[in-house]
Amino acid sequence: MLYLRSPDAGIGKRGNLHDGDIKDWESVFKINVLGLCIATREAIKDMKSISPGLVDTEMIPPHMKTDNFYKEGKIIGPGEIVDGVVYALSTPPSCTIQELTIRPLLDLVISNGFFNK
Repeated sequence: MLYLRSPDAGIGKRGNLHDGDIKDWESVFKINVLGLCIATREAIKDMKSISPGLVDTEMIPPHMKTDNFYKEGKIIGPGEIVDGVVYALSTPPSCTIQELTIRPLLDLVISNGFFNK
């Protein structure tokens, strides 16, 4: 039985529109888009879903992985996602978490209109 789906997996390739490699684009599309669609299609209805905000992974450019991004609440580390997954999976059967959104603090503040930068 599937208990969890995390739609934050994928690959990235360097390139641009005017001279990008079509094979790279196809590879990214197949894994990032079709992979997610197929996994979602195959998942059961009542699974738990984790929706993270900006997480420090290989897909994030190096200039966004600075101490300032962490200190300012613009990015979170993979450990915060792990903590959320552990929490969601450790709840008793009488408590159902259908979706858990984990976002950097500043991302939440900006999207709710509390802070304009």
